[in-house]
Amino acid sequence: MAKKSNQTTETSNPSNEALSPEAAEQFARLTATLNAPEDFTLKGGDLVGFWDSDLTPIQCIPRSVKLFDGQIEPEKPSILLTVELTKPCAVRPPAQEGGAPFAAPPGSLVGVWYKPGMKSIRDLCGVEVWMKQEGEKDTGKPNPMKLYDITWKVNGVRIPVTDDLRDKSKPISRPDGSVSRLTDFDVRRPPQQAGNGNGMMSEKPF
Repeated sequence: MAKKSNQTTETSNPSNEALSPEAAEQFARLTATLNAPEDFTLKGGDLVGFWDSDLTPIQCIPRSVKLFDGQIEPEKPSILLTVELTKPCAVRPPAQEGGAPFAAPPGSLVGVWYKPGMKSIRDLCGVEVWMKQEGEKDTGKPNPMKLYDITWKVNGVRIPVTDDLRDKSKPISRPDGSVSRLTDFDVRRPPQQAGNGNGMMSEKPF
């Protein structure tokens, strides 16, 4: 009996096959009709700048989060939100570009430096949010904590971390099972893995 070969017969790639005149005509008709919807907007993937909370409130849709080492204190993580504007707001251009603040139009992608006083925005990905800096709170540290008024109509989900570039500011596991340097966007361990026996993870604020 002849032994069957284990080799798989290579098939031709359909993308390399010549189209019949009928198929080419069909796809040409589709191309002529598949126009961008009028209510869709063209967006780039780059931030146009960073929200200046001292100048205006911001109305936007949170999209993603980036985590990285702080520039002044590398052991402390910095958190940058990427949001999509639904109303114009005051934005400062990237530092390397320089220039004065400007009003970014709706649809622009803008960076928002996340602060502890913004915690309620953490679970509002994909929904429209209004936020305004409103006062400060003395926490005993050199700089007071800025407070923010945040309102929204419908609930969203946790803003996803799309870039985690932390090195010196990564979370640290302690011998007792607790973890320090967790941010509001880090995934907590399941309760059965928590180290203090009551289903809650002990953490040190950053």
